[in-house]
Amino acid sequence: MAFLPRAVKPLVQDSGSTSELANPAVNGKFALVVGSQGADINPYPLRSGSIPIGQDATSIIFLHALAKPAGYITGDNNIFDHPDSADLMGWYEIEYEDGLITTIPLRYRWNILDLKNEAGAVAYQADVVDQGDGAKFYAFEWTNPRLGKVIREIRLNGSRGFKNYKGETIASNSIVLAAVSIVPKREKPKRLDPPFPK
Repeated sequence: MAFLPRAVKPLVQDSGSTSELANPAVNGKFALVVGSQGADINPYPLRSGSIPIGQDATSIIFLHALAKPAGYITGDNNIFDHPDSADLMGWYEIEYEDGLITTIPLRYRWNILDLKNEAGAVAYQADVVDQGDGAKFYAFEWTNPRLGKVIREIRLNGSRGFKNYKGETIASNSIVLAAVSIVPKREKPKRLDPPFPK
């Protein structure tokens, strides 16, 4: 059972365990697809291969979307743990050159939404990028907390058996990653000293 609309070409997984961001100039494909395993079957791998970075970054912008809607409750229904009011679809794993690994959770309506978004939902931490023909991706910018440290690579992981706020296992879904953009180290602009009054 495939979740993607026909307009989106998923990245073909040759080995089933590794994947690469697609290079449209080489193979005509433009996205990496990772499954989020829920109560039903999901045909996609639950973890991507390495996405090499090899540089320091001020932030990273992920252009991504879900294949279909997921669940959430309004945050005021879960005041003490607002992020857990939304289904966990997966996470980005950031590995630094010194071996430290940090994760970035992907939560529905928090920093990711579905491709069609027919409900007109808003993601609190992502901006919509209209792709035409009704497809939308979402640009989520993650600020690097370890400035000056080289990021070796990124991996995308889908959640496995996540239970929602009702304690029920969510439905399977897929995360479509279209682009990763590195915001390089920014130099502090030089300020001119104000002129002394005469």
